[in-house]
Amino acid sequence: MTLTRKEARVLIDTAAAKAMELGQKAAIAVVDASGRLVSLDQLDGALHNRDRMAKGKAMAAITLGQNTHEALDLLDTKPTRYHGLIGMFPGEIYISGGGVLLEADGEIVGAIGIAGGKQGTDEKMAEAAIAAWRKARDDLT
Repeated sequence: MTLTRKEARVLIDTAAAKAMELGQKAAIAVVDASGRLVSLDQLDGALHNRDRMAKGKAMAAITLGQNTHEALDLLDTKPTRYHGLIGMFPGEIYISGGGVLLEADGEIVGAIGIAGGKQGTDEKMAEAAIAAWRKARDDLT
């Protein structure tokens, strides 16, 4: 299954609404299963470079094949892998909480990356976005 722009907008618009509800000024990026950017947006007032961080978190989730909050100890547990990834994808991946895989029909179809929220809120925004995407997915594809 391919992740469409319409699906990406559901994810981004829902995450943005959750960010506003939480009082956060976030940037949100959605990439497909190959790591190509499908859509990106940021709320007014989001800090400089949060868009790059959001895309980097989504790209990290795809590259690692896991949600980024699960890889926070990668530098300590697998330093060779960590440095290899940073070296192979300079400026493209950001291993920090807020990158979450998107799965449909048992396949990874993409990832959402959110940056700019206080610790723990990026994942809350992603959870809300993914719930809305799953609910709307059949109507969008």
